[in-house]
Amino acid sequence: LTASVFWLSTGDRDAALQTAAVQAGKTFTRTLAVYVTTQQLHRLTVVQGMLKHIDFSTASPTVRQALQKGTGAGNISALNKVMKGTLVTSLALVAVTTGPDMIKMLRGRISGAQFIRNLAVAS
Repeated sequence: LTASVFWLSTGDRDAALQTAAVQAGKTFTRTLAVYVTTQQLHRLTVVQGMLKHIDFSTASPTVRQALQKGTGAGNISALNKVMKGTLVTSLALVAVTTGPDMIKMLRGRISGAQFIRNLAVAS
């Protein structure tokens, strides 16, 4: 899609393919980083300790059924597993997405307010 839009707007096929390749590389790198971060977070004892407190058996039947339908979980145990994975993956996604901006903020290249703005846009 990126290559098509770029090619239609500029007419330069080689530049369009180069732009698409760079974009695909960035997307692949970010996806790989989120995957690896998620896998490593799941190994930490601290994270495992926090995740064992997630239990949707005490949720109202309406909430439980909505979450089960939305996630495709067949029972409470499956729902708990899905929600634990979703939580860790979400944390990894935010960490990978905002990591470069966090470093820029710590080095003084962007302000704290700019970091918060970027975080809001990325999340």
